[in-house]
Amino acid sequence: MNNLILTSSILPNSIKLYDEFMNRHDTIRANKLLDIIEKVYQKQLYIAFTGHFSAGKSSMINEVVGEHVLPTSPIPTSANIVLLQRGEKKVKITLHNGKTTQIDGEYDIEKIKGYCKQGEEIQKLSIFDNNFQISNHLTIIDTPGIDSTDQAHKLATESTLHTSDYLFYIVDYNHVQSEENFAFVSEMLEKGKNLYFIINQIDKHREEEGDFLTYRTKINSALTQLGLKENHIYYTSLRNKDYPYNELSQVKQLFNAIIKEGQEQIFSLAQQHINGLVEEHLQFIEDQEQFQRNEKVAIEEKLKEEKALLDQTTNQVTNLNEQAERLEKELKNQVQQILKNANIIPFETREKAKRFIESQAPQFKVGLFFSQKKTEQEKNHRADRLLEDLAAHTKANIDWHMTNLFMNKYQSSGVKDEEIINIIQSFKTEIDQKLLQTTIKKGASFTDQYVMTYSTDISEAIKQRAREQTNNLIHTFIKQLRESNSLAIEELEEKQHSYKESIQKYEGEMIKINRLLLYQGQLFSVLEKQIEEPFEVKDWLDSVSKKNIEVHEQWSLRESKKVEKEDRPSISIKKDRVVDSDKILKALKNTFKTIQPLEDFQFLSDSLMDRLSSIEQKTFTVALFGAFSAGKSSFANALIGEKVLPSSPTPTTATINKIAPVSSDYPHGTVSIYLKNEEEFLADLNGMILDVSTEAKSLEEAFKKIEKLVNKNQLEERYKVYLQAITEYKSYPSKFVSSTLSEFSTFVAEEDKACYVKEVIIYYDCKLTRQGITLVDTPGADSLHKRHTEVAFSYIKNADAILFLTYYNHPFSKGDQRFLKQLGRVKDAFSLDKMFFIINAIDLASNEEEILDVKNYIDGQLTRQDIRQARIYGVSSLNELFNQKNKNEDDFKVFRKDFTRFIKHDLMEATLLSAENEIAKVSNYLNKIIESSQKKQSEKENEIFHLRNEQQLLLQTIHKNSPEILEKQIKSELAEQVHYIKQRIGFQYPNFFKEAFHPGVFRDQKPTIALDKSVTELIQSIHFEIDQELSALIIRSEQYLKSLLTNWIKEKKEDVIILNSEMILSQPSLTDFSIPTLHVTINELKSSFFKDELKLFKGTKSFFEQNQKQMMSEAVWQKIEELIEKQLALNEENFIISYTSLLTKKMDELVAKFEHEINQMYESMLFSLEKEQDIAGLLHAKNSLSEWIS
Repeated sequence: MNNLILTSSILPNSIKLYDEFMNRHDTIRANKLLDIIEKVYQKQLYIAFTGHFSAGKSSMINEVVGEHVLPTSPIPTSANIVLLQRGEKKVKITLHNGKTTQIDGEYDIEKIKGYCKQGEEIQKLSIFDNNFQISNHLTIIDTPGIDSTDQAHKLATESTLHTSDYLFYIVDYNHVQSEENFAFVSEMLEKGKNLYFIINQIDKHREEEGDFLTYRTKINSALTQLGLKENHIYYTSLRNKDYPYNELSQVKQLFNAIIKEGQEQIFSLAQQHINGLVEEHLQFIEDQEQFQRNEKVAIEEKLKEEKALLDQTTNQVTNLNEQAERLEKELKNQVQQILKNANIIPFETREKAKRFIESQAPQFKVGLFFSQKKTEQEKNHRADRLLEDLAAHTKANIDWHMTNLFMNKYQSSGVKDEEIINIIQSFKTEIDQKLLQTTIKKGASFTDQYVMTYSTDISEAIKQRAREQTNNLIHTFIKQLRESNSLAIEELEEKQHSYKESIQKYEGEMIKINRLLLYQGQLFSVLEKQIEEPFEVKDWLDSVSKKNIEVHEQWSLRESKKVEKEDRPSISIKKDRVVDSDKILKALKNTFKTIQPLEDFQFLSDSLMDRLSSIEQKTFTVALFGAFSAGKSSFANALIGEKVLPSSPTPTTATINKIAPVSSDYPHGTVSIYLKNEEEFLADLNGMILDVSTEAKSLEEAFKKIEKLVNKNQLEERYKVYLQAITEYKSYPSKFVSSTLSEFSTFVAEEDKACYVKEVIIYYDCKLTRQGITLVDTPGADSLHKRHTEVAFSYIKNADAILFLTYYNHPFSKGDQRFLKQLGRVKDAFSLDKMFFIINAIDLASNEEEILDVKNYIDGQLTRQDIRQARIYGVSSLNELFNQKNKNEDDFKVFRKDFTRFIKHDLMEATLLSAENEIAKVSNYLNKIIESSQKKQSEKENEIFHLRNEQQLLLQTIHKNSPEILEKQIKSELAEQVHYIKQRIGFQYPNFFKEAFHPGVFRDQKPTIALDKSVTELIQSIHFEIDQELSALIIRSEQYLKSLLTNWIKEKKEDVIILNSEMILSQPSLTDFSIPTLHVTINELKSSFFKDELKLFKGTKSFFEQNQKQMMSEAVWQKIEELIEKQLALNEENFIISYTSLLTKKMDELVAKFEHEINQMYESMLFSLEKEQDIAGLLHAKNSLSEWIS
């Protein structure tokens, strides 16, 4: 539709067009056209500022207009659209409901800044002031950041694009090469927008990190490859206007040039905008017409259905009433069946019941000395063991089945009640010691027959409790069902009434449809008509504006709360005692030194040596996470105290960098570079091309495909680097490169090499690494390199500490949010809070209040991810590295103190407590040897006999296991976890659908293309969520398995102590857990899989305004839900096989370890009894030990 509107008639024809839009209820296009009409009438040129939040958009605008009118802050400020124009002082405020209010004359600048932050109420502010140092015919637009975590900010930005003649895209110097930047630039250039790209805050550049001109060349190359002209790229600094490469003055000159050029093109630019709106409107009408035709058919069908519906209503009401009675009967029968089949007291539990019953006998006694206390302890122990067993069997055989039963019935009933869901999900049969005791019959003789009787009684008592709970739940459930059915009956009657009304509307609908067929021709007639009579545009604009005007007093500023500074605990220690690591280590060394010369203590001295080595050679993995260019490499250098890792404003960490302790094989300064094998590198390449090509089977094939795609412009220019990378990769046949500190940086920072590097290990001797710490610098979460994010899971799971960095001037980006969401999923599985949150570059803050604002903002964002009581530190890595004093408070020293304490005490606590046990074991053994050596020969012979019997009893005890019970617990736990994963995905699904199917995606492309893109994004979102949920389940399952094994070890130790109170088994370290393979293939679905569901789309208006979006969402969910269930079931089975096998393997390993310890101890004791001992030497050793362990 070229040149549809002639310049001389643009305003009157546009007004006619506006009326047509409104008559057709196309308010979206009408409002956009109204903006253009006002713009053309006032001969205004619109320049919009967009880009990253906190990149300096508002500061740049303040600089251009010569007034500090917009709020500036390192956290998101502008939450709405702000328009600045030169003119008589006034502020026009447009609310989201379309109403407007106006403040004439002087205004409070601080209130205006407050309005700019109120995005929830205010859609747009228009600020007029004669002091603005801009042309009378220029309007400057400020928009929210496109990379804010608030989706409303992005939508607000997109809503301004239809009127903007020029776009100034502002980015932070440290965040230029993000995928989001490149995607936005590409999109705007495709739409023909006049785009200028401004890299702000270049004063952050440090020449020692690289030459600025080289940096500029690299950035310009990346942007021009997208199609942006090089003379549309500028580098600026507002903080240091004298900075050598500052092009701020050129930007101001550009403004003047644009104004001069734009004034001559106002009408032609407006014509382009209007032509685009006409195209959109015609598409809207076509969609609406198709919808109306289908609606006609639908009405006819409804009229037929209505007659049958009148007759069916009574039957449906009867069925609904019977549903409640039928469901109540079914539930009671199935509950009874579950209870009947529930075997909660198998043989092993009866044995524990027998031991419990024995302990309740009046004559029950343990030991000769201090028997009352020991007896009471044994009674409690036996009761606890029985309770634990009963609770586990009840959960596995009753509670989980009840939860499944009621959840299945609930989901099929149609009832929607969160309270009932909560009751079902938290169903648990309560069992306590009182129940165990009161079930014992008075006067009963404690025989084997009575054990069977008691087992039956306690089983029935527990089942009775479960029965009572289910009866209450059934009552609540049925009551809610009846209420729900009552509402359904009312709705049926209302539908009958609505169908009757539809008959009356039918004739009117037919008239509308016929009119639509003629509309397109009429529309072209309006556009092409020459208006000769005078037309008062101002009067028309005034009349339109008055429809929405409100008096100022009817709306007022919502006061924002002032956040006061709060004292944050640097680190919380929740322990009954503080372990003195230095004291224990010293005691361990001296104990080893004391017993090493003793002849019969070799096995103990070996054990002490192993324990000592494990403490002294203990290693820790500390992982650095954060969005790219958050300063992770700089922070790592600051921690080390030297510049080891290369740091740069472009993404340098394209590989995994490790700074590790030195060794004899790897002295200080050695660098080991490990390249990816061919399979790994090929997987990376295929991940890059699969969206536009088929999978490559070899590197040679991948090379040809990439070359072909680049030549056809089907693959972005920046991927050309892989053509060179593939060639270079072949020159390293060993896939290992040995390097040095001065040479390795090219493999880390240059993408043509880094893309095929798997990891780099730098062996560096410093205070940090001498503590056994390996520092891992990971790739940025929001870099354009998609493979950067793939390493996160492994380090979340295995790292001893996680240091999460966010950038002060750009806190909590989308990349941060994605990572922290996953961290929030698994945080409860960590035995310790191992997370530290670092706000880097705190030296950029203007004052302490600004720092507090950022910390509170970060804390709030973490809370949204369910990460509470976070340890947050504001630091300056550069100041720390170069020993520069910060004008603001810097938490680096506080962080070092807290971090050191965490490493030396919190992480070492379990190891140190095990060392204490080793020392106690030595002391007990020494005392036993001294005591035995002083006995007579006959007593020694008796002792030998007793020890051999005791040894056999202990071996029998540790070999007596029931892994089946633990396996059932694992299966039950996994079933429950997978069940809740499906629920969470179901809860998240509406958000995924909303994000994928939004109005913006239908704005500038055909519905078929938009639907294809939307459903593809939906599939990818669901795939990613399932993958993340299952990855989190791996961590939770491993921790659950560890807890089962820990309890099993505790029970074994207790069983051993009952037989020999001086036999202390070691506390093994539960490590080396294999990870099950995930099977998630949802992303392999194509949009054609949902072709029937996508047919529900009848037009944009009906889709978003008449509930069709909800209908499609439900239809798609019904189809994909079954696939999700199958994939979750497949992974659940895989997890069960993996973790039950691992359980058996670990139990076998532990039994073998304990057997070896028992045999070592007893064989040594038996040997000592058969030979003469150096009593004086033993007593000397005892005295020495008492000094160290007192």
